[in-house]
Amino acid sequence: MRENYRKAFDKLAPKRSDDELLRAVLGKADNMERKKLNKKAMIVPVAAALTLTIGAVGVTAALNTAHLREVFGGNESITENIHNYVFEDSDEHVKITVEEYLSDGQCTYLTVHYQALDEEGRIWLNEEDFEEVGCIDRLAVHPKFKLSKDVFYAKSYGVQTRELEYLSNDTDKFFSVSFEANSRYYGTEMADFNYFLTDGEQRSTILNISDNVESKWLELKSEKSPSEFYIPKYLVVSDLSYAILGENTGAFKDNSIPGVYWSFTSLMTREEDKTDAVHDISFVFSDGSEYIPTGCSCLSSSTASEENRYTDIDIISGSFVRRKLDGNGNFKISFDDVDVDNIVGLKFGDVYYELSAE
Repeated sequence: MRENYRKAFDKLAPKRSDDELLRAVLGKADNMERKKLNKKAMIVPVAAALTLTIGAVGVTAALNTAHLREVFGGNESITENIHNYVFEDSDEHVKITVEEYLSDGQCTYLTVHYQALDEEGRIWLNEEDFEEVGCIDRLAVHPKFKLSKDVFYAKSYGVQTRELEYLSNDTDKFFSVSFEANSRYYGTEMADFNYFLTDGEQRSTILNISDNVESKWLELKSEKSPSEFYIPKYLVVSDLSYAILGENTGAFKDNSIPGVYWSFTSLMTREEDKTDAVHDISFVFSDGSEYIPTGCSCLSSSTASEENRYTDIDIISGSFVRRKLDGNGNFKISFDDVDVDNIVGLKFGDVYYELSAE
């Protein structure tokens, strides 16, 4: 599995004018910071694509894909939030379509479809390396960061692009494109989608992900804390993901440079990090059963703001989505359908927290 983790300050998103933003949200490629699209790269209507021999097969396949609906099909509250056909672009050889997207702000999942429109496009699709390590930004989705105190502040997130080989064929390639973050409170309304066509030029558009899967805030109540380095305050959970936010009591020192970035230095030793209770956590349900999360991101400092209830440390976060290879080596994602409405407690090492809604 190829996953690339980065800090927000590795790449600052350029400001866009209202006119640029409007055009991007309407589904047109935003390339004002790069090379403007020429006439050959204008959007091709589906009706026109249907007149092409290769294209006709590809469109039929796309209409029957519903990859995310297959993954999350057992949870109606999730599938009702899946959006279809939110963006497309093309040149004379291939067309790219964001077939589906699903987001709660912390995690965003796209199904991306490349369709060959002629023989040259078919050859390009089968020769191109869409998962090349050094070109992660060529086909990727990133959260769009907000400003805090007039500076961009650091947030960790992972991006992943993997081909869905069980759906792909000689003329149509399908990809799972996603990001998963340690918090959803730095900019949840828009995402940057990077892609490319046969000329290899980097393109980008803004996707509106504001119709998010609903999340809820639960206050953590206990007379003890599992660590001297932080105090857990809130569990924020949706059907897709979770995050535990709290008060920094020694895990990080603020080394921010006014007007530049937010940066943080850990005050915990490696041994303290590894043995801390953050690695021993479980959700407790009303029937007494427990769920132990896996694949978590732990201990990231954040900027206190109204949006995150002025907490200043992301203690742990994760997704209920799982990635795996099947018996044939094909990449697939699965889903732990956690009954988040019936979570009543949280075990944090040897400390038990009762949960109460705000």
